[in-house]
Amino acid sequence: MRTGIVDFHAHPFLHPENNTCHYRDGYAMNPDSARERLSGLGISTVCGSMLGPVKGWADIVRLNDRALDLRERWGEFYMPGFHIHPDYIEQSVKEVERMAAQGVKLLGEVVPYMHGWDFTHPGLVPVLEAAQEAGMVFSFHSTNIADEVLEPLLTRFPDLAFVAAHPGEKKALQTHLGRMERHKNYFLDLSGTGIGRMGMLRYAMDRAGKERFLFGTDFPICPPEMYVAAVDRDPMLTEEEKQAVFCDNAKRILFGA
Repeated sequence: MRTGIVDFHAHPFLHPENNTCHYRDGYAMNPDSARERLSGLGISTVCGSMLGPVKGWADIVRLNDRALDLRERWGEFYMPGFHIHPDYIEQSVKEVERMAAQGVKLLGEVVPYMHGWDFTHPGLVPVLEAAQEAGMVFSFHSTNIADEVLEPLLTRFPDLAFVAAHPGEKKALQTHLGRMERHKNYFLDLSGTGIGRMGMLRYAMDRAGKERFLFGTDFPICPPEMYVAAVDRDPMLTEEEKQAVFCDNAKRILFGA
């Protein structure tokens, strides 16, 4: 079994209200069984934010604190991701600083559509300035973000790694690949829709290179076994390319390894 996989995009949980499995009523799962399932696939590091309802800044902090609590429980197996909210500029900048002091390098996955903001929000700029200064990585839900909205941010923050979540169908993938060609700080994680399409990853790598793609499962929304197999069993990929996707690319942008 392949080992040392970095799952760059997951949403682990400590409390039932943060369990994002769509069918959780019929599938018993707790933090320990979740870890066992992931590690049983050869996953050695899980990255990502906790998800839950947000009605104000206190809810953002609660999600972030729970992510830190899970790191205390899981140790190096879990790299916390955290949320910000551009309606709360000062608080968000301070949250970047607080997380940086805790050794957290992953901002996100942020989910603007769930939390009531979008990428045109002017309050996002000072938050990303703080994240770039702290050497963080910015993971974001990427569905339907227009080039004219995202391109100015990619240009303004060239030293901030932007990792878009979900390749999507072919039209969306073409948009991602165009951004990759224009911006060296744009990456794509493979969670969600897209990886199940025959030849997608071979086509994407041929255009953008093996260094720009990160493995992700979106667990517990999606079954992680499908995503491991989609990369590991792909006959179109070399072992070197699989290693880059499973581990090397995430370690490079997160740790400089």
